[in-house]
Amino acid sequence: WYQRRVRGFDFLKYYQSQDKDGFIDSWLREKDTELDFVLLTEQFDLSLVLLARKMCWKLHDVAYLKSLESIAKPTVSEATKQKVLDIQRIDAKIYEYYKRIFWDNVNKEEGIMEEVEELQRINKEMAEKCIGGKTRARNMGAYELVLSPFGKTNFTCKAMAMRVLKFGQLIQMRDQGLREDPDLANIEGDYLTLQDLYDLRYGKGS
Repeated sequence: WYQRRVRGFDFLKYYQSQDKDGFIDSWLREKDTELDFVLLTEQFDLSLVLLARKMCWKLHDVAYLKSLESIAKPTVSEATKQKVLDIQRIDAKIYEYYKRIFWDNVNKEEGIMEEVEELQRINKEMAEKCIGGKTRARNMGAYELVLSPFGKTNFTCKAMAMRVLKFGQLIQMRDQGLREDPDLANIEGDYLTLQDLYDLRYGKGS
């Protein structure tokens, strides 16, 4: 969506405009009918609850395990933040505009913060069962979760720990009839390698 939207942005008129912020606001209002539901990464749990409500899902449907969380979170000075905002002025305006839409949607939902707390309780319970508080450091500067003995035998835990691409490929195999559901529940190890996926699709030794 973002790439399509920015392609329609008239940069020449923007740079010629005397009121650049006003130009961006006017342009956004023209496009506003295309996007009225927004999620924010920095409000991840709240976004998931909002999504669950919109899709009529249960909170267990959006529960998750944290993985690849940064070991050291860098600090950025206010001067640097301001320089980035000056350079990325268009991006910042687009972000602020749709952040307002996000909070407008949140404020219409009664009792949503209580559901956020419930989702966090579910996530904590899943983490205790699936990983037991175990993590290991990676050389890319992030913590990687380690499945507990229970987690290694539970498909829900393994699915939550699996990378999106690999999990998507497994579901695709299942939907195409290449793998049966029992096969998915018998996957060993924390993660699948590309060789594992190849073996699942074509058989070992192919």
